[in-house]
Amino acid sequence: MTKRYHLRNIQNLLTQGFTEPELRDLCFYELEFRPVHDQLPQGAGKTEIVRCLLEYAEQKVLLDALLSLAKKHNPGRYKQHQPYVIVSSARSPKKPP
Repeated sequence: MTKRYHLRNIQNLLTQGFTEPELRDLCFYELEFRPVHDQLPQGAGKTEIVRCLLEYAEQKVLLDALLSLAKKHNPGRYKQHQPYVIVSSARSPKKPP
């Protein structure tokens, strides 16, 4: 089963829990996110940085790592924007009568 995420909640967490310089530092100093830093356009604003981080983390299956960093950086905001993972109930097939 594939894990699904509430990307809007993660976007809100990153947007409200980090400043633009903090997001740039995260991309630069956290090696798993360095490729995001290297691909950011020169004048990228906060919204674009968050979008690039989310796209990269989703493509590389790093959303859990990104959430862990955000929780460490700003636990209050992390708690505020939950849930981050979509919990789906597994349906059992109906038995014929």
